[in-house]
Amino acid sequence: MEKGRSGIQQRVNAFRDKRLAVTFAANKEAGEKFLAANKTKEGVKELPGGVQYKVIKEGNGPIPADSSRVMVSYEGRTIEGKVFDSSDKNNDNNPVQITIKDMIPGWIDALTHMPVGSEWEIYVPQEKAYGAREAGEDIKPFSALIFKLKLVSISPEK
Repeated sequence: MEKGRSGIQQRVNAFRDKRLAVTFAANKEAGEKFLAANKTKEGVKELPGGVQYKVIKEGNGPIPADSSRVMVSYEGRTIEGKVFDSSDKNNDNNPVQITIKDMIPGWIDALTHMPVGSEWEIYVPQEKAYGAREAGEDIKPFSALIFKLKLVSISPEK
């Protein structure tokens, strides 16, 4: 019974994603164009999997694993420049504690390559962000995103 339900849900999700891909094709295309142009800019590098980044400040601390809890400061923007989230705004200018593996794939890719003390601007392709999902009122399906990420510290193991 559970297998049957799972199969039906997968087909429903595939149908929904196909419909959204048509409706939001312009978002996907805009993101692809942005990332293609961005990777030619001075100082922009690319991680395996397509996340691009520019080092603002290079840290010299340890690099966390995907299972690490870390303290980060961040600001998220659309490729058009609209800020949709900020730890400074939402957390009284304080970093937030997260478990890396619980974040979007683009954050996982970046944070597991960043030494503590680093500040990067990362450029996240839609498939490493929210893909076909809408996230809040500002992030539409298939949107590439930009984050300024500062890796403050790795939290001690409990």
